[in-house]
Amino acid sequence: MDPIERAAIIDEGYDPDDPTVRDALDDVVRILAEHRHLTGDPDLSLEHVLDAARAYESGLEARYAGNSTSNMCSHRLG
Repeated sequence: MDPIERAAIIDEGYDPDDPTVRDALDDVVRILAEHRHLTGDPDLSLEHVLDAARAYESGLEARYAGNSTSNMCSHRLG
């Protein structure tokens, strides 16, 4: 795990040394590698996915403006 990944995990409130977190990160890396061939599709490019995620999160921020962070988190967790 590089320092940027480590900082991102900590920023999300997780312990990067937790074996469960490491296993989850390994699963994500494996899944992305298995589906790398799909990135030729413009709608599945990394840039498109990141832009879509940012747009979604911006919509949530606007929707929950003035509400507590915990309300936003419970919405994201279902």
